Formats: sequence, C-alpha cells, structure tokens
Amino acid sequence: MKNLVAVALCLIVANGPLPGWAETPLDGLIRTATTSFPALPEVRHVPSTIDLCGGELDAPGLYCTSEGAIYLAETPHAEQQLFALAHLYGHGIQVQYGLADIALARILADRSQENEVRRKVTSQVECMAGVLLARAGVQMPPLTELFDEEPMTDAHWGRSPVRRGPAVSIGLALRAEWFGAGYSAGEPSACSVEDLPADLIVAADEWPAER
Repeated sequence: MKNLVAVALCLIVANGPLPGWAETPLDGLIRTATTSFPALPEVRHVPSTIDLCGGELDAPGLYCTSEGAIYLAETPHAEQQLFALAHLYGHGIQVQYGLADIALARILADRSQENEVRRKVTSQVECMAGVLLARAGVQMPPLTELFDEEPMTDAHWGRSPVRRGPAVSIGLALRAEWFGAGYSAGEPSACSVEDLPADLIVAADEWPAER
C-alpha cells in the first residue's frame, strides 16, 4: 500500500492530480513549489515538531537543513499552515540556490550588519512565499488579516539543533508588504530586496511559461 501511495504522489508532483483525486490546497502548494524549484527539500507531515531536528522546538513547521527536510506540524488553521509551508519553502529556495550563502558571507564579513541582513533575508522569504501560493492558485488574505501577531519569529530553520537558529522579527506590516508583492506578481523577479537580488532564484525557476 505504501508503494502505491508513493507512486500516486510522484504522479501528482509530475503531472498534477490523478483523475478523481481531489487535490487539496496543501497538495497544490507542494506540487507547484517542487515544479518551480525541483531541488527543494521534501515535506514530512508530523503531529508536532517538538522532538525533531535536535528537539525542544514547538513550531508550526521547521526546515532542518541537516536532514534536508521540512517538517510541517498538524494544525486546525489551514491558511496559517499553508503560509508556514510557503515560508519554509522560501528558506529552502534561498539555501538550495545560493542566497543563504551570500547572506551568511555578508554576516561573517561584518557582524554589525547581521540584523539588517537577516531582515532582508526574511523579506525575500515572505515575497517568495507569496509567489508560490499565487502560482498554486491558493486564495490567501493579507497577512495582517491572517495573523494577529507577527508569525515565524522564533527559530525555525537551519542545522540541527534548529532551536539555535536565528530568531528574526521585522514586523507584521513589513512581512505583509513583501508577501503581498510576491503574491501579486507571481514571479520571483519581484523579490529582489535592496542588495539581495533575486537573480539566482529567477535563473533557477522552472515554472512553465504558459499556464
């Protein structure tokens, strides 16, 4: 049975949902993201993240670079879960296509600029989250309506133990602004943030030109 499920999921990623298969918005986001950027980490659905990637981190989801996996926690809030996965995919895109290395090099070269660099990294992540959800055809409200407080501010990505990763706050309004820019454009070219250009992401993008 597990083999049949695996085959079906592979066909969905490659060709879209099978006849009679009701694709969920989450399925659609996964298919769209991995079609656009095939090197993205796999998604593993889990009840909780508390014991994963070094443990002690209860988060909506986390991207464990040590394991090459995104862990997505169960939640009754479907739109917030979609946003969490799109956000984690944004980090995955930066890691897999070189932007994270550029950001790290800048931080190591001048530690006084770390907060500013991480602000730019997070802004670009939110923009790419918007791009992916728009391409997946998911109807999403502005982040200022989806959340009462700024989301994804605690550590949620990096090497094990991920709890030691960066905790970044840029404000809900700025997150919403960049998310909206990506969502409106549906293209990574909208996601250049000051001196953190999106050229590498644009070059890696394999989303069909005709859609």
